[in-house]
Amino acid sequence: MTRWTLEFAPYRVPLRRPFRTAHGLVESREGLLVRLRAPGGDEGLGEAAPVPGDPGDAVRGLANRLRELAPALLEQVAGRGARLRGDAVLPLPIVLMPGTGAADRALACAVDTAWWDMTASAARMP
Repeated sequence: MTRWTLEFAPYRVPLRRPFRTAHGLVESREGLLVRLRAPGGDEGLGEAAPVPGDPGDAVRGLANRLRELAPALLEQVAGRGARLRGDAVLPLPIVLMPGTGAADRALACAVDTAWWDMTASAARMP
C-alpha cells in the first residue's frame, strides 16, 4: 500500500438489557467503526457512536460527513505519519473539524482513536 486509507462500516449491537433515557427506550447501540491504514501496513481502529436518542438516521449522517471530510482528514494524518516509526510519539490532535456539532466531535474522536491505536500497535504497546 502506498497511501493512507480511511475505511468505515456501520454497526448495530442489540443490548441484553434495554434501558430508558429521557429520549426513550434504548435497545441497541449503533455507530461507525473506523479503520485507518498507513502506507506501511500499520492500522488502527476507532469508533464514532451517536448519543442514544439521536434521530434514527444519525449513523447515515455520520457516514455522509466522514465521506465529505475524509480527504482533508487523510491529508492531516499523512502529515503525522513521519512520527509513526520515530523514537517519540507526540500528541498531535486532529484539528480539521470545522463544525462543532456532535457528528464532527464523534468523527474526530474516531479518527484520533484510530491514530493512537495504530501508533500503539506500531510501537508494540498493548
